[in-house]
Amino acid sequence: MIAVLSAAAALAIGRLLDTYVETSPFVSLFLCAIMFAAWFGGVGPGLLATALSILAFDYYFVPPIDSFAIAPNEVPRIVLFAVAALFVLLLTASQRSAADSLRTR
Repeated sequence: MIAVLSAAAALAIGRLLDTYVETSPFVSLFLCAIMFAAWFGGVGPGLLATALSILAFDYYFVPPIDSFAIAPNEVPRIVLFAVAALFVLLLTASQRSAADSLRTR
């Protein structure tokens, strides 16, 4: 639930900013949603937030807009976003695990 809500909030804010601001920080919003879901929900919700963020990024922000089709020249952009999202997920999950283990000592 937390993964879906955080990814949906990032998408909604990103779409609003994309409408009213010339360049919107939608990538940062999705990464924040992934960190939030991974910190408070764990690895499972973090992975779900990552998958939802990648799908939303592809559908709403990568040409052709409002389509899951990917132009060949946009593949590196999707891959780079996916790698960054997975890296953020792993770092957040590791930090959460370390914080939990220090708390129990």
